[in-house]
Amino acid sequence: MILFAVPGARALFRELRSPDVQRRERSTAGLLIGWIALTFVAASLKPAQYQRYLMPALPALAIVAAVGVSRLFRRRIPAWLPGAVAIATVVAAFSSCLPIASDENTQRMLAMQDLVNHRLARESPLPVLVTDAGPPGDDAVPPRVRGSCRFFFGREPRPLTIDELAAASRQGRVTLLVPRRAFRGLDDRLRLTPLIETDVWVLAESG
Repeated sequence: MILFAVPGARALFRELRSPDVQRRERSTAGLLIGWIALTFVAASLKPAQYQRYLMPALPALAIVAAVGVSRLFRRRIPAWLPGAVAIATVVAAFSSCLPIASDENTQRMLAMQDLVNHRLARESPLPVLVTDAGPPGDDAVPPRVRGSCRFFFGREPRPLTIDELAAASRQGRVTLLVPRRAFRGLDDRLRLTPLIETDVWVLAESG
C-alpha cells in the first residue's frame, strides 16, 4: 500500500496547491491529507507507541494508494488488477485474524508489562537502576531506555542510583528494571530477586 500511497500523496499535494483544480477536488485532497496527518500526530503524542494507533489512517491511506495506482497506470487499469486487489484484500483480512507468533524475548517483555501494571500504580513511573555516572535527575536515563519504558510499559522512567535503591529497599519492596549486564554483580549486594529476564533487562524486586 505504501508503494502506491507515495505517488498518490504527491498527486493530492499538487491538486491541493493548484488554483486550476476545482474546489471540490481540492477539498477532497485536503481531507485525505489532513486525515492521515492528524492520525500520525495524535499517535505520536501518546506515551506508548503501538501500531494499532495508526489504524484510523488506513482507510485514507487506501484511497491515496488508489489514486497512486490510477496515476501510475495513467487511468488505464489492467483488467487483472481489480481481481488481484480483491484477492489480496481477502488474504490480508484472513491473515489479520490469525494469531501472531512472537519470539520468546517479546513474550517475556509482555509478561514484564503485565507484572509491572500489577505491582505499580497506573500513573506511577517505572524505577530504573542507573549504574553509569551521568547527569543528575531524569536526564540520567538514556533516551533509548526512556523510549523503551514509554513503548513497552506506557510509563516514564524514574532513575535510581545504587545508593537510592539501597535506601528505598530498607523502607519496603521496590520493583524495578535492572540492566542485565549489571544485575549479576549487584543481586547479592542489593538483595535483588529476579522476576523476569530478557536479553537486555531484568525485572527485579528488592527489599
